[in-house]
Amino acid sequence: MDGTALYEAVASIFIAQINGISLSFGQVITVSITATLASIGAASIPSAGLVTMLIVLSAVGLPADDISIIIAVDWLLDRLRTCVNICGDAVGCAFVQAMIERNKPPRVHPSSNNSLPLPQDEESPTTYFTAESEFHANPRRTVQFEPMQQSSFR
Repeated sequence: MDGTALYEAVASIFIAQINGISLSFGQVITVSITATLASIGAASIPSAGLVTMLIVLSAVGLPADDISIIIAVDWLLDRLRTCVNICGDAVGCAFVQAMIERNKPPRVHPSSNNSLPLPQDEESPTTYFTAESEFHANPRRTVQFEPMQQSSFR
C-alpha cells in the first residue's frame, strides 16, 4: 500500500504545518516509519487510511482533531492513493516476472535437433532436454531393475 504510506506521511506533516508545529528530523523519521507500518496493516477498503492516520498523528503528538480537514478531500485523495497502489503493484509484478525470465533455461527451436544439458547435481545421471520435450538419461550409465515378486492378496 504505497499510496497509503505516502498519504499518511504527507498528511501528518500538513497537519503539523497548519498548527504551526515544526517537526524535528527524528519526528519526521518517526512519522515515516509509523506511516509505513500502519499502511502495511491497513485494510484494503476505501478510506482505511483515515483510521490509520490517527496512529501516525498520535505517534508524534500531533492533534487528531485536525483530521477533519482532510476528511473533506479524502474522496479525491483515496482515488489517487489507489492509482499509486496499482502502479506499485504493477512494478512489483514486472520485477518478479523479469527475475523468473532471467532464471529460465534457454528455449530450443522445434526445428533444431540440438539438445541442451540441464543443470544437475553430482549424484544424478546426466539428463538431456531435446526439442521434442523428452527427457533422456545418459546412455553411458545403466540402471538395472529387478522384477517384482508376485504376491497373492487374500
